[in-house]
Amino acid sequence: MKLKEYLTISNLLYVGTVLFALGVLLKIIFDRYYLPAGVCPVDNSRTLLYVAIALLIGVNLGTSVYSYWKNKQTEKH
Repeated sequence: MKLKEYLTISNLLYVGTVLFALGVLLKIIFDRYYLPAGVCPVDNSRTLLYVAIALLIGVNLGTSVYSYWKNKQTEKH
């Protein structure tokens, strides 16, 4: 896998994850307007929120580990 291909895939994963997280945030904001007073809008979207956080952490860790591994490979040669 070439570095240019990885950067494209990495960028697409990151942008997709950020868009998903923004979608979850917008869903929570819009749900707040339709719920009665005193009801937490996050309770309805808790699973999606956890998935968005896990994806963001996973993509960031994955890109960091890959760059560290790629730097180690170039140092050996």
